[in-house]
Amino acid sequence: MSYFKGTTVLIPTLNEAMGIGATIKEVMKEVEEAKIIVVDSNSKDGTAKIAAGFGAKVINHPLRGKGRAVARGLRYVESNTKWLVIIDGDYSQPAIYIPKMINTLNEKPEIGMVVGLPDVPWVKSYTFWKRVKWVYLNPYNIFHRTLIILHAILNRVNIQTPLAGQRVIRYKLIKDFQPKSKGFDLEIEINCYVRKKGYKILEFPIMERDRIGKAKFSRFKHCFVILRRMVIEALS
Repeated sequence: MSYFKGTTVLIPTLNEAMGIGATIKEVMKEVEEAKIIVVDSNSKDGTAKIAAGFGAKVINHPLRGKGRAVARGLRYVESNTKWLVIIDGDYSQPAIYIPKMINTLNEKPEIGMVVGLPDVPWVKSYTFWKRVKWVYLNPYNIFHRTLIILHAILNRVNIQTPLAGQRVIRYKLIKDFQPKSKGFDLEIEINCYVRKKGYKILEFPIMERDRIGKAKFSRFKHCFVILRRMVIEALS
C-alpha cells in the first residue's frame, strides 16, 4: 500500500553471515519499497559482502556496539523517510509484522513507536510447576522482569519488552536523534527519547524464531551498561 512508501530498514550487524541473507530477502518480500541499510561492525565472516549481494546498502563501521552502529546508520537515512524500522540481522524477527506495525502507526497518530512483543504460546502447554520454574525461576526471565520494573520506575516507560530488537518509529520523531549509547543500552535510550517527545509506545505481538548464529547479548555482561543508561536518562 502507498503508506509503505518512505520506509527505511536499518540493520546493525556483527558476524551475522548465517542470517543476514534470509533477513534481507524476507524484508524485501514483505515491504517491497523499503530501502535497506546494513551497518556492519567490521564482521570477519563476510556479513557485509553477503548483505551487499542481496541488494542492501552496506555501511562499514570499524567500531563495535549496536548503539554505535545505529548512530552511524541514521546518518544515511534519507530525509523523505516516513517510517524507520530497526531489526536484528539474525532472522529471529519475522518481517511479516513490519507492514502491520506501520499500519498501526499510520492509523494512530499518538503512537510514536511500535515494538515487537514476543509471544511464547508453548508455555501454556507446560505443567503448573514447569511453568512456575520457567516464568519465575529462569535467570533470564528474572533479569527481564527486573528491567521492566526499573524502566517503569526510573524512566516512566511501561512496556514489557524494554530491549525489543524489532521496532518501527516515525522518522520525523527520531530524525534528530543522536544516540549516546554504544551498545545494547540503545533500546533504553530510544524508549526514553520517544516518551520525552510526548509520544506513546505500543507493543505488537510477534512470534519470534530462534536466531541463526551466535547471540551477542549477555544479560550478565551488559546488565550494568543497561542499568546505567536508565539512571542517566532518569537524571537528564
